[in-house]
Amino acid sequence: MWKKYSIYYTLGVVSNANASVNSSKRPLRADAAKNKQIILDTARHLFASRGMEVTLEQVAAAAGLGVGTVYRRFPTVDKLIDELFGARFIDWAARVEDLTLRAEADPWGAFEAYLFALAEAQGCDAAFAQLLVEPLDGNCRFGEMHVQTIRGAQIILTRARDAGVVRADLSDEYLIHLQLAILGIVGAGNALGASAARTVVKLFLAGSKPQEAHSDKLPSPTVQEQNCWHNLLKD
Repeated sequence: MWKKYSIYYTLGVVSNANASVNSSKRPLRADAAKNKQIILDTARHLFASRGMEVTLEQVAAAAGLGVGTVYRRFPTVDKLIDELFGARFIDWAARVEDLTLRAEADPWGAFEAYLFALAEAQGCDAAFAQLLVEPLDGNCRFGEMHVQTIRGAQIILTRARDAGVVRADLSDEYLIHLQLAILGIVGAGNALGASAARTVVKLFLAGSKPQEAHSDKLPSPTVQEQNCWHNLLKD
């Protein structure tokens, strides 16, 4: 199920029909290419620090370019988001795929590595942190690719449960709790986001150890929490 993503990466396109990593069919002039790179670099910084509420006007001002220049390259902010985060999702999907394979022989190591990779992905980029939980609001910009990363996480946790290296009552829905906790801590412009996210993961891992290490049982997921999990699996 992952092979096509490496193909898309080679071609420079995203599987979502609405997203294209390469929006231009012809090579840009040198000055136009330079401006486009300035726009992307500036936007990447703004989205990482401020989250998804960045406008093209803000990008233009921060880049020191005219608004018209930005709009010529990216007519809408969604086009800019597609280009910035399409390849990022491909990289994330590949990382999760690697960890699902590792989970066959090393379920705890794969589970631990996945959570720290999640902390790094969310903690260093407020916008990407929001995109990872976007389906909870009924949106899914990157479609099937997003769903596959969630299913990969599900496989990693299932293998850890089956191997008995995590508590049996650690249901899939608790991964949503963790993502939302990290998202809440990161916030827009929170300089402590990455280190705080790692701390949350360490606490989550400590609480994930087999149940005999704990005196209490985790509450069963509510219907609403189960519905949230199912929403993440919709493309």
